[in-house]
Amino acid sequence: MSDGGDFDGGSGGGFGGDFGGSGDFGGGEGQYTETEYTSWGDRLKGSCAGICIGLILFFGSFPLIFWNEERAVQRYDALQEGESQTISVSGMGLDTSNEGKLLHFTADIINAGDKVVDPIFGIETDGLKLRRKADMYQVSFLLLIQVCRVMGVVATSLHVITQ
Repeated sequence: MSDGGDFDGGSGGGFGGDFGGSGDFGGGEGQYTETEYTSWGDRLKGSCAGICIGLILFFGSFPLIFWNEERAVQRYDALQEGESQTISVSGMGLDTSNEGKLLHFTADIINAGDKVVDPIFGIETDGLKLRRKADMYQVSFLLLIQVCRVMGVVATSLHVITQ
């Protein structure tokens, strides 16, 4: 709802017209103010809708929380069962009686004596693996220079636009 006539861009009529281009009214620019009023019934409907949506979300969250907690308990029980069935063995020997069982072992992993080399950067290490990760960032600029001559005065403006 508006408190005045339609803005017609300079007819001077109504509340939103042009004020003539001089004086203290904005230097020729039209001014327009629109005020909206919301009735008491519309505000009550919006509040009731918000309350209903909030209640649906509140009571709908309980089944989701129950489902998530049930899955967490099932995961915990599966891990406990796996821990109780785990057999610790030496990493150096092979025993066929442990076929298909859940095993736990530790072993030292060593390089066979060859150094891992990166020929581009000249890096050598005794590790197992050397991984190079390179990121490239590119920025392009557009440079605009404007020169304007008005009554013998030269004005220059410089604009840098990042693309």
